[in-house]
Amino acid sequence: MSINKTNAIHIDDISDDPVKMWKKFASIHNNKSTGTCFNAMDLLFGVTKQDSEDLAKLMTCINGLLRHIKQFRPMGYMIMDLDNKLATMAMLWALPDDYCHLCSSLPGSWTQA
Repeated sequence: MSINKTNAIHIDDISDDPVKMWKKFASIHNNKSTGTCFNAMDLLFGVTKQDSEDLAKLMTCINGLLRHIKQFRPMGYMIMDLDNKLATMAMLWALPDDYCHLCSSLPGSWTQA
């Protein structure tokens, strides 16, 4: 219904085509880089049940994070692709804190093994 000025600059030339607008926003805001996927999985694997939280709320949180992760998957995504990404993530998690800059500067995209 409304778009802030930061996002409006991306669609000035296509504001008469809603489909193109949505595709443009998806390309900007659904970044499928390795670092973005790592951060999404880090959130998922970091979930812990709070004392005051019931299991239904915990499952809702986990399901929301899973939906978010699925947005980063390309068409034709295979279990082998996930295995490769999980191996990379395990290696990154195993590194000491002085290697934390690697997570934010990883080249490549989610589609690369």
